[in-house]
Amino acid sequence: SSSSSSSSSVSTSQAPTFPLGISDKSLVGYLLEEARAGRIGFFAPIALVTFGIVLPLVKLVLVIGFLGTETGVAKPSMHLHIASFLSRWTAVDAVAEAGIVALLLQAGMFAKHDLGYTSFIGYVFLSGFGIWLMLPNSSSSTPAVISQVLPGHRTLAACLFPLSAAVFATLLYFGAVHFAMARMQASISEDAIVKRLDAFLTKEGGDMLEMGKSLLAPGEYEAMLREFAEKVPKLDAELSACKAMLVLIQSRHPHTIVGSVVLYIGIVFMPLMEVLASAFAIKARFALSPRNSLERWQSLLSFVSEFALLEVFVGGLAVCHGIMSSFSVLRMDLMPGFYFLAAAAAIGVFNRFLTNVAMAPSDVEKEEESQYGAFDENLRLSMKAR
Repeated sequence: SSSSSSSSSVSTSQAPTFPLGISDKSLVGYLLEEARAGRIGFFAPIALVTFGIVLPLVKLVLVIGFLGTETGVAKPSMHLHIASFLSRWTAVDAVAEAGIVALLLQAGMFAKHDLGYTSFIGYVFLSGFGIWLMLPNSSSSTPAVISQVLPGHRTLAACLFPLSAAVFATLLYFGAVHFAMARMQASISEDAIVKRLDAFLTKEGGDMLEMGKSLLAPGEYEAMLREFAEKVPKLDAELSACKAMLVLIQSRHPHTIVGSVVLYIGIVFMPLMEVLASAFAIKARFALSPRNSLERWQSLLSFVSEFALLEVFVGGLAVCHGIMSSFSVLRMDLMPGFYFLAAAAAIGVFNRFLTNVAMAPSDVEKEEESQYGAFDENLRLSMKAR
């Protein structure tokens, strides 16, 4: 799957079909056509191609490079960590399309996703799962060098983590539930509606229209068009993150429902699970729990971290804003909820930093791991010689 196959069908259901639709085309293909025609800028299609096609190709090259190294089996390389980081950001396309369709549905328009949307989200999660399988069970997807930024401050990081986690949960609540994250409005003037409607009637009515006009008083035809234009519903939609999820799930379109449920698991559920897994892993680390117990928490933490997409959601909304801004008839404003979510995403990254510092091995453990590593390497070389 790729972004170029990710489709969204959009058409008006309450007004004449003005050229606002994306019907039976990929979103990228439609935007490229509009950009070439000079009706919109190239930001939107370039952004979608970058996140949906270029990043997956770069990730594929990195994984191939990792598999081609002799030490790839023994320990994770920087190639794999970078691929893991890029893996979640390929979901920006899906987030942007989910945001567009949710806003259009909330505004009373007919909109839905097609097979490309569900397929691309499936690709994102399966790709992330594949990279997680290649990482050792106790390895985080964050490079180990981060844990060396504050050497010797494991206890400080462990003490700061509960406060940071509480701030994260608070910001996530206000950003996802309490405040709206985006608002979309249509800027189609009544004069534009009258002009388009008159052109449509003239083209379709022909002589019959002229005959009808002759039966009306002077100016009555224009007044009828103006009255119709005044009654055309004005598109105005405002959504929080949770409201957007409900709108997509209640859309009754299978691809929209299935894809959005999976996507929102990564946006809301996985970040919360990441915080909980980090807390229990740090607790097991300092409580001197059995090694197998600590490794289980570390394995769970690395798994949920691979699919935590909150920062990707924020980036996807920014791209969605850019796409909407490309159309002269639409206006999208980022609301306070977006900025709360951006702050929560930043705190989430800081939580990962604290977790890596708190989970960093002590000097004694480093020495033991070095000895075990040397033993494993000698064993591998001896097996290879045989």
